[in-house]
Amino acid sequence: MAARARGWEIVERVRAGERLVFDGGYGTALFDAGLGNGDCPELWNDTHPDVVRGIHQGYFDAGSQLVETNTFGAPRSSSTSTTSASGTTWVRAPAS
Repeated sequence: MAARARGWEIVERVRAGERLVFDGGYGTALFDAGLGNGDCPELWNDTHPDVVRGIHQGYFDAGSQLVETNTFGAPRSSSTSTTSASGTTWVRAPAS
């Protein structure tokens, strides 16, 4: 029997009704919501959770079964960290 192509596990989970969140950029929505050039988008998870939830909810309301996260500003090639006022630290780890 041939091996299944990569990604079928995700398809099966979605078909089973599980709500999944995938990593990928949705920077346009964040910029439309007020994220400034040079701002750390990952910190908006902590500093603007209502905006982040609203973006996700908008995708679900439009019928999406898969929604991406706002980690587009955290490239694996960089190695920095940022801490929000509430103490959440977002670490951008380098690729191994």
